[in-house]
Amino acid sequence: MKKTVAGVVPALLSIGCICASPLMAAEMLTAPPTALPALQFSDASGMPRSLADFRGHPVVLNLWATWCAPCLAEMPALDALAGSGVAVVAISEDISGPDLPARFLRQHHLDHLALYSDPSGGVGEALGVSALPLTLVINADGQEVGRALGAVDWQDPKLKATLEALRDR
Repeated sequence: MKKTVAGVVPALLSIGCICASPLMAAEMLTAPPTALPALQFSDASGMPRSLADFRGHPVVLNLWATWCAPCLAEMPALDALAGSGVAVVAISEDISGPDLPARFLRQHHLDHLALYSDPSGGVGEALGVSALPLTLVINADGQEVGRALGAVDWQDPKLKATLEALRDR
């Protein structure tokens, strides 16, 4: 693995993409709820953000990159999910920073997704990411209740019902 000047190993340098068929709800949800490490990333203005900013609301946390074809294919469905009232935190893991992901979101009219970025790869490293996309479903208490490595079928009725139940609690 390559190291940065600061000695941090960006998880992105060793991450690949999962090109399998989309996962269904039964393949995603896990139990019991588990605590997550503190995750730091930046918003579109470069301000630091964390998962704590979303506490009190269920969150779909998605790690993606512009070079990851399954990630890009999943983005319109995540945008629609965000437009339906679910808090979607899609964090770009592009090491080049936020410019390319911002352009992608604009060009594809993904207007419901806010731009979050993690060019250092710290979020992926903290979550033990081995490939992208990675999606976590997080309850209102900030605990992981589901994880999927690979694209997710956001139209799956069971998954929609689970997200609605989390939102309505």
